[in-house]
Amino acid sequence: TTKQLQAQDIQVAILDSTTNDSLSRLHLSPRIASYDIDLQLDTASKKVNAKEILYWRNPSADTIRELQFHLYYNAFKNNKTTFMRDSDFPSFLTNGEDKGEKWSWLEVSEIRDTFGNDLTPMMEYIQPDDGNEFDETVLKVKLAVPVLPYQSTQIHLNWQSKIPNIAPRTGYNKEYYFMVQWFPKVGV
Repeated sequence: TTKQLQAQDIQVAILDSTTNDSLSRLHLSPRIASYDIDLQLDTASKKVNAKEILYWRNPSADTIRELQFHLYYNAFKNNKTTFMRDSDFPSFLTNGEDKGEKWSWLEVSEIRDTFGNDLTPMMEYIQPDDGNEFDETVLKVKLAVPVLPYQSTQIHLNWQSKIPNIAPRTGYNKEYYFMVQWFPKVGV
């Protein structure tokens, strides 16, 4: 059918863009981060357990001594996060919040670098926008081995998340999952 042909054409174009150097130069921005994520979705508890490998390239002439990760699900961790405090949610998004039923979170339990160094003790939540101590959406990790200019590294993370029940740009409703910005993403 036409739809199948369109889908096949799109798939071919995507494959070609990853293997053809002339097509890969068409990107509007440099590709400096990519991810391999092995995950299990627990539909009963609405949780994700995952192992993630971040492949990151330092695109600058600076030596990088720390990385920062965006943990989007932590925006819905409680009613004191910057996002929740500054938002005016419709009641259907906040029903049950007093019981903690619909809150979400993302917790990194372990993080290691390319060399096997345990960076877990070097993790700290920061609040660069407003100093809100209840906001845990940005995780700073000091690196044991800095990333030199134009060099690359791999960061291995183990993490678990609780999926929110219908939140902006993400969540679940019964057996339907809409998951956007659901994993620790490096700030690039």
